Amino acid sequence: MQLTLAILIVLLAGCSVQKTSEDIRDTSKEIRDTSKEIRDTSKEISENSRDIRSRSEHLANRTDDVEYELLDGTSFQIFNQMIELLFGGPAANPRSPDAHLNSEPDYLFAAGGVMQSASFQYWKGDYRSDLNALDEAFRHTAEILFDRSVKHVPRDFAVDIWRPNRSYLAIGSMGVMLDKVTPHFEATLREHKVDPVNMYEIVLTALRGRDQETPPGPYPRSYEQILLFRQEAIYMLQLRHNFLPMVLLGRITDLQDRSTAQRLLMFLGVVPKINLRASDFTIVELEKFTRSLKKVTATRQALREMGITPLYNAIYAGILHNMDLGRSELLAAPGDSPLERARYDFAEAYRAVVGESDAGVAVQRQHFYQRWLPDLSGFTTGGL
Repeated sequence: MQLTLAILIVLLAGCSVQKTSEDIRDTSKEIRDTSKEIRDTSKEISENSRDIRSRSEHLANRTDDVEYELLDGTSFQIFNQMIELLFGGPAANPRSPDAHLNSEPDYLFAAGGVMQSASFQYWKGDYRSDLNALDEAFRHTAEILFDRSVKHVPRDFAVDIWRPNRSYLAIGSMGVMLDKVTPHFEATLREHKVDPVNMYEIVLTALRGRDQETPPGPYPRSYEQILLFRQEAIYMLQLRHNFLPMVLLGRITDLQDRSTAQRLLMFLGVVPKINLRASDFTIVELEKFTRSLKKVTATRQALREMGITPLYNAIYAGILHNMDLGRSELLAAPGDSPLERARYDFAEAYRAVVGESDAGVAVQRQHFYQRWLPDLSGFTTGGL
């Protein structure tokens, strides 16, 4: 009986081992089949990945092509149209109502279009567009800006002229708009932690380092390009600080509607009586006016710090001087309300600009007299 049980146990154990072996073979086969499926799937994924990479590279290249088209095609086309509108080039259709610029706002609009379409404002700041690319964009803008302007700059770089012509107004307008940037460009700079920059700052940095082999800063190629037009860049800054106050008076008074002869009368003292305290200018307007005036003094200070004497247009300075705007009263009793405070800040900034202009014109007149009038200090009547 015991022998029978033992034989039965052995037989059952053999059957179990055989069953387990068969299960293992089946499982191994399933594993091999699964592995093959995985290899096939991996191969398919790899092929798809290569296709995706190829498509991504193609898309990136096409995106760059579109960007280059914007920079060298559409952007430059708009830039070129606005430049020719400013200077009256051949592309300005004489039958178009925009072909003739009649007042400062027209010039500022065109000059704003020049800077708005400037290629540096297309900088993206992504992994394909670093600061070197931004430097090249600034350099390209400086090249076409000054290359197109140079023939309109008089070779004596005269600032104090009696009757500004179209070229004078165009260069002055571009000087005013040198710091114009789009909100998108400003946001891109902030996003990538790049210090705020515009063409005005680039020009100042280049001129500050004009006696060095390479001006210090992150945009060396731009500085080099600007220094190729050093005198033209300085001239544009000179007109900027003269033209900005006239732009302001165009907002406050009817200056922009007046002819050259009528403006001469304003220079002689025949000016409209405007009192800011009795005006209806809002706080927002007054604050903007004040910022414009501070740009004037900042540009003059920057020139002085570079060892460049600010030059003044006597006609413009005379008109500024004669426009009282009730500033003496405002400065004597500023008031406590936000509106009165805004009026006071404007009057203070206006006084600073007028003071600098008056002093600068006086020095220029003195130099003129010393140069052109004979020295009569030794003249006596003894020989008569």
